[in-house]
Amino acid sequence: MNSVTSWLQGLILWIKTLFSPSSGRKNKTEIVEHLISGDQLSEARRIDRSTPGAVHTWYIKHQESQAQLLITLDNLAVMRLEVANMPRSKTKAPDPYSPNYAGLKWKDKMRRTHRLSIQWIVHLQNRNVVSRVGTWDADLQGNFPDPNAKAEVVIRQMVREVIDLKPIAGSSWRSRVGTFPWEEILEEYCRVVLGQKHNPNIKKFRIQDIDD
Repeated sequence: MNSVTSWLQGLILWIKTLFSPSSGRKNKTEIVEHLISGDQLSEARRIDRSTPGAVHTWYIKHQESQAQLLITLDNLAVMRLEVANMPRSKTKAPDPYSPNYAGLKWKDKMRRTHRLSIQWIVHLQNRNVVSRVGTWDADLQGNFPDPNAKAEVVIRQMVREVIDLKPIAGSSWRSRVGTFPWEEILEEYCRVVLGQKHNPNIKKFRIQDIDD
C-alpha cells in the first residue's frame, strides 16, 4: 500500500466517523467560515479538522442535491515531519482523526507543498458512501515565506467558484460539479495568486474509490 492510499484511507475513515449517524462529533464540529452562493442555493462551510497538516476543510452542499462535497487541503511538510517523528515501534491501528501511519513515506523529487483532495459524500439510509473525485499534490507556496497563506487563497477561490456554478437547463448541480475541471482551475488560480511564472508541478493520483 503506497503512502497516498494510506493517507486517503485515513481521510475516508475521518469522514465516515464525522458523518456517522451514531457519532456525536458532527454536532460538535466547529464551523470556521461560512460562504453562500449568489443564488443562495449552495453553501460552503469550512470546518475544523485538527489533524497534523490540515490547512482547510470545506463541506459543500446544494439544496437540490443529497450528495455533498468535501474539499480538503493539507500541508505536506507538516505531514512529513509528523511521520518522521513517529515511534518506529508503533503498530496499533491508525487513529481515525490522524492522517499519519507507520511506514508513510514520500519520495517525491519535485517541489510540492500541499495536497488537495475532493470527495463526494452520499447519505444512504444508515450509511455513508464516499466516492473520490480526485487527489492532487502541488506547490502552493512558491517563494513566499508563509507556508499556507497563498494556498488558503487558492482553495478559497476554488470553493467560491464551485458554489457559484451557473445553472444549466437539464443539468443537476452534481452533474455540473462532476464536469468541473479541477486540475485546470487549480493551475489557473496558482498562477493568478503566486504569479504567472509559477509552476505548481501538479501531480494527480489515480486511486480507486473507497465505499462504505
